Amino acid sequence: MKKNFFWGVIVVLAMASISSVFYLLYYNQAFEEGRCVDVIPEDAFAIVRIHQSSLLISNDSVLESALSELPAFKSFFDEVNCWGRHQMPLASHLTDRTFYHYFFTLNDSVVNAWCFDCVNQQEALSVKRWMKGHASKVKVDGMSDAAIYCTDSLWYVAVKDGRVVISQFLHALKASFGQVQSNRSFRHNETFLQMQKALGARAIAHLYLHPTRLAEVLALFGDAKNGLQRFSMLGEWLGFDIEVKDKNLLLSGFLIGTPTQSRMDNLLKGVTPSESQIQEVCPMRTRFMLAYQVRGSEVRFLSNVVIAENQTSPLFETLMGCLDGEIALIHCESGDSIGVEPFLVLKTHSQAKALTEMSRLLNDTIRSVEPVGFVSSELVANIPIYQGFSGDEMTAAMRGLFDGAPGEFYTIYNNYLIFGVSVASLQRFVVDNLRDMTLLKDAAFREFMNRFPASQNIMCYMAPGYIRQWVAPCLNERGRLFASDYAALQRFNAFAVQLSSGVGPVYVNAALRVGSESAKDTGVIWQRKFDVPLVGKPQVVVNHLTGRHELLVQDADSWLYLLNGDGMVLWKKQLDGLIMGDVGQVDCFHNKKLQYVFNTASSLYLMDRNGNDLPHFPILLTSPAVQPVAVVDYEKTHDYRFFITGADGTIGLYNHQGNRIADWVLTRTENPSVSVPQHFDVGGKDYWVLADKSRHYLLDRRGNQRVQLSDEFDQMPSMPFVYAIQGGKHELLTFGSDGQLASIALPSGGVSRMAVALQSRPAAMKPLPGRQGLMAVVDSLYLYLIDGRGQVHWQSEPGSPLRPVVEIYPLADDDVRIGVVGANGNVYLYRSDGFLCNGFPKNGITSLAIGRLNANGDRLGVVVGGCEGRLLHYPLDTVSYSSSKK
Repeated sequence: MKKNFFWGVIVVLAMASISSVFYLLYYNQAFEEGRCVDVIPEDAFAIVRIHQSSLLISNDSVLESALSELPAFKSFFDEVNCWGRHQMPLASHLTDRTFYHYFFTLNDSVVNAWCFDCVNQQEALSVKRWMKGHASKVKVDGMSDAAIYCTDSLWYVAVKDGRVVISQFLHALKASFGQVQSNRSFRHNETFLQMQKALGARAIAHLYLHPTRLAEVLALFGDAKNGLQRFSMLGEWLGFDIEVKDKNLLLSGFLIGTPTQSRMDNLLKGVTPSESQIQEVCPMRTRFMLAYQVRGSEVRFLSNVVIAENQTSPLFETLMGCLDGEIALIHCESGDSIGVEPFLVLKTHSQAKALTEMSRLLNDTIRSVEPVGFVSSELVANIPIYQGFSGDEMTAAMRGLFDGAPGEFYTIYNNYLIFGVSVASLQRFVVDNLRDMTLLKDAAFREFMNRFPASQNIMCYMAPGYIRQWVAPCLNERGRLFASDYAALQRFNAFAVQLSSGVGPVYVNAALRVGSESAKDTGVIWQRKFDVPLVGKPQVVVNHLTGRHELLVQDADSWLYLLNGDGMVLWKKQLDGLIMGDVGQVDCFHNKKLQYVFNTASSLYLMDRNGNDLPHFPILLTSPAVQPVAVVDYEKTHDYRFFITGADGTIGLYNHQGNRIADWVLTRTENPSVSVPQHFDVGGKDYWVLADKSRHYLLDRRGNQRVQLSDEFDQMPSMPFVYAIQGGKHELLTFGSDGQLASIALPSGGVSRMAVALQSRPAAMKPLPGRQGLMAVVDSLYLYLIDGRGQVHWQSEPGSPLRPVVEIYPLADDDVRIGVVGANGNVYLYRSDGFLCNGFPKNGITSLAIGRLNANGDRLGVVVGGCEGRLLHYPLDTVSYSSSKK
């Protein structure tokens, strides 16, 4: 009995030991690596293999703020972080695992899921146990052998055979495990395996795209126009390494597929990559560029296009016959309308041959070969512009390479044949080149494009902001709703992709630049580069012949330039010094022809709109001027008086014939003037007002003292006077050197002083229109709006230190703007209620000017001097504003 009991115990222990061994073996059974690929549906159009997600969206990454806000990324990692807070065993290690994030369609809906492998059964069981305690179990028809759970945040988690699939779409889990049961896996797909082996093992992540399926998905969200359908020509698969560098998301990889699957392979077959030169002629305002580089392989490329696209036409053959290596479709910001203007740009072997071939083709179709316009500039003789072909003709001819190629007008410049939609657009294109304002001179463009190899066959580039502008017209209602959920995509503000043919596949490089797209970086209508830095603010003047606004600017060498609204220099003239203050316009001859009046320190100038001096001008001043000239027309009869003050206290009063006014009484102040002379009409009486460092002068139109102040005070230098009517009383307002606001009663001369709650002493002031006594004031840090009683209505938010200048822009009776200049290289424009105008700050180092510079004169623009001798013209948003006041 005892013997039987002994052997029974031995048997039980042996069985327990064997069971324990088998349990431990099962519990620690390792799963084959990469098995989770089996769950990816075979019709997936995008697969992201993430090796180091913690690096891709880490706190140290400049891309974190963009990637972590993409809904698919953000919601998933928020869920994983939630698991970690609830002590899920694997949560702290999940972001260091290899994840697959895949996208596919179910019933015309785009769904996505995540998957990863458990290391062994122990991990799989621990995930199941944790889920049982923190999520609700879900039953799904056909998936009884899988453990499926739903978390509190409505994420579905399925665990089966060591594979964990996570999605916000329950039917995505069913489709994923249904793929496993089909025994068709990407692990056995030769093309997919070939890509995985060829891509770099050290990349943070890999991206796999199926172009044909992607094109089908894009069709769900919008029209296939604007080139979206061209995704389908790229091949069977695209594979990319993903790396992060500085502010760029970099992708490098290749197209793969059989020749019948890849139209791109066929198009570039036998075509040697070459360096691009097209940026030498594309304007700096280029927002989109699609360029082909085929230098040395033009004949083969033409043959490929004809075969691959089954395309030929006399126009296409003529253009390709002129081709010397490069052809591009570009979109440029237009100065005349909201949006862009397209150009087709083709490098030619010979300018003369290209013109001959175009003339021959036009003659064959019985069309005029005479110029319909010219490009005129001080830098070059007239460049003719010709009538071309209809947009439909050019679109049909170039359909194998571009969508929407223009052809209505053409010109040739520097061996480039350029087609555009209008004469004006071609004029702007060439003028940008004459001003040397091309992409090659754009430092940001050069820096971004340096990410790519020098040689290529195809380059597509989109400038900051144009990604959304390009995509938006393609979207339907469903697409717009989808895009609104992906607002984080706006953080990617520049994009480029490069394709190069090789012995094997077509190699692809792409880059996305991330960073908030501030208005100061975008939206420039045109720029003009001067050899010498500009000084002073640009001055908007009126062309009396056309009524259009034009610009006067001056450089540091005292050259004065007149520019038209497109930024073209009409004339230039060297003065004997820098202009002081504003340039005035007068009609001295009462014939509606306007002249310019201004002064330098040495001379008083009066010149016509062509820059010619009027008789007896310029007047050489006997003492250097210390203030800008003041201009008055007492009776509005065009009998002008020019009032100017000298460094020795002298006062000069001149008429427009250049004669000094003989009956002016006060010829000298006690000390040099510290304020700009100003004229006011108060109750039908003239007041000339100015101040030196010791006293104030309130004079009549003959220079007699009209008012004596009851209490003299030291005037703050360069501070103007403001005429106001408050409580039915007339007064002049200004600031004393102690920073207090002073009020001079008229006509009594009584003086009252009051403190103003500014952060520091006022540095500059300008009155708003009207007689309410409202003034815009700046100190070293803030812009204020104050009234005649010294009350502060608002002050700007803290920001960059401000320069001692403020300008007022009355755009309409109910729309007054206030401009200031920051010491940080930005300009700011405020509305009179303290709101910062939309799109500001902008790049600029001078006071800004506002005018209607476009051809129709119906759009306001802002012009400001920038660094390195640049003159910048921005559009002005007259509707939207961003909050920036206290």
